[in-house]
Amino acid sequence: MIEEYKRQKADMTQWMNPSPVKLGGLLGYRSQINEQNRLLPMNEDALLSGFRNRPGVQAWIGEHVGKWLHAAVLTWQNTGNPELRAKIDR
Repeated sequence: MIEEYKRQKADMTQWMNPSPVKLGGLLGYRSQINEQNRLLPMNEDALLSGFRNRPGVQAWIGEHVGKWLHAAVLTWQNTGNPELRAKIDR
């Protein structure tokens, strides 16, 4: 039944690009502080150690790198910070 519905109804979802959105006010300030004090100083070797030396310190260690990467990419799309982009690409 689900397959039949998929054939009948085209996906109408259109994802928005967050790049043109610029945060201001308190939210923009908090985002900037997060970028400077959390995302940029993060030691990527510590985040990736669970993948390099399995099983890692904690069983859930891989979750942190995913959350950091998600936050870093969304922040980079908003700010265009080349330093953050370089860290993401490493």
